[in-house]
Amino acid sequence: MQVNNSHTYSGNVNFQALPGGKIRAVLINNPEKYQEITKMLAPLGDPNTVVDIFTATKKYSKDNLYSLRLYNKVFGSSYNVPLGKKEVEYMPSKLIPKIEQLTQKDVQWGEYALFRSIKEFYSGKSFRYIEYLDNIIKLSREKGIELGAKAQKAFNDIRFNS
Repeated sequence: MQVNNSHTYSGNVNFQALPGGKIRAVLINNPEKYQEITKMLAPLGDPNTVVDIFTATKKYSKDNLYSLRLYNKVFGSSYNVPLGKKEVEYMPSKLIPKIEQLTQKDVQWGEYALFRSIKEFYSGKSFRYIEYLDNIIKLSREKGIELGAKAQKAFNDIRFNS
């Protein structure tokens, strides 16, 4: 699944979980609703966790499908996990009520699932891959983008212990 996200982010780590560019695009004519969703997501996750609507295309019919996804800016958008049980819509606006129903537990589950998928990808690989992961984290830190304390602890627990 490819990320179609035109919104750019600053390196500021003072904010919390936030909506991505596709949500902003869907709510372009409703800034009050966008602000409401932004405030609702803020306390739910790591400062670099982004909840967004992602686009996929059906293989044979070329119809667009939309689903809620979570990714963390430290690792980039190539690592993302679905939020919800494979809930797919044909209209992105129909996912707005599902965003409003997200809880702290949903976002934390998404973060942990993301960390596990990163660990699975890099574990069992050569030292070069592990070094590459460390470089991703280091380069993000140099840009001012790093995991918050809770997320860093969870990532380290998953990466080194499980």
